[in-house]
Amino acid sequence: TMTLYVNGTANTTNLPGSTFYTDWNGGWNAPGPVDVGAGLIGGARGVPFAGAISDVRIWARVVTADELLGTDDDGNGNGQIGLLDPRAVSAQVGWWDFADQSPDCGCAYDTQTQDHFSRARTPDGGVSATADDHDGNTAWTFDGSTGYGRTAGPVLRTDQSFTVSAWVRLASTCVGSADVILAQDGTTVSPFTLEYNCSVQKWRFWMASADSTTYTAYAAASPVTALDIDWHLVLGVYDAGAGQLRLYVDGALAGSASAPAAPFNGTGPVTIGRQLASGAGTGFFAGDIDEVTVRQGALPDYAIADLYSTS
Repeated sequence: TMTLYVNGTANTTNLPGSTFYTDWNGGWNAPGPVDVGAGLIGGARGVPFAGAISDVRIWARVVTADELLGTDDDGNGNGQIGLLDPRAVSAQVGWWDFADQSPDCGCAYDTQTQDHFSRARTPDGGVSATADDHDGNTAWTFDGSTGYGRTAGPVLRTDQSFTVSAWVRLASTCVGSADVILAQDGTTVSPFTLEYNCSVQKWRFWMASADSTTYTAYAAASPVTALDIDWHLVLGVYDAGAGQLRLYVDGALAGSASAPAAPFNGTGPVTIGRQLASGAGTGFFAGDIDEVTVRQGALPDYAIADLYSTS
């Protein structure tokens, strides 16, 4: 038999103009080279791939169900992680722990970021460093009016599954209606926003349906949570396969909601400490932010609990 998996799920739907086969009927041995990005059709290379390809793997045997799906029987991460497990499928594409450089130095990146992802974080406005941080080195403090950090360009495909998180400590008083932790710019609006909404006293992870001033907001929100000045791990997941938004606070699911049917891809920079609305920065964060991570792919509940307990 043959099985095709797409984003960790077995596909059983015909593509337009194709026939869906489950039986190989013995097959035949091809003596030529492996091609990546094209195929041999009628004796010539054809159907070239347009886009990017990464992490190609080939096995000269059948890959077992345990290898694909894992053997995490107890739910605590004590089994084998499968090739299609979200922890293996999702890719960390950004990590900023602010450990090595103060915003005041002008270089504004930490060694981990520069070495692993080459995505330097640049501060703007009222941003300063604090040693009173979450993980024992340095965090950034945002003034709630002008301070934020940004990358040089986009980091995530926001129309595909992703996971974003940060350790945050709110200031004792909200400055505006929302304290934005993390977002990524579109042209007019941020496609996603992770925030503490001061107006309703809830953590929220939400997405905009369109890059315009007339979008619909789809939001996963926590129960009412009084503002405090403790450190919290706040994490948002967009699960494209499930069409769902999920919000986690300190490793536990705090809220979920339906996602936009067709989210747009924001092509602007990732921003820490503010979002984009009507083409302008808003929602400036007041407080401290540390250990920001962004992943392409949806982390599952148990991996998020592990992240909270180990970070």
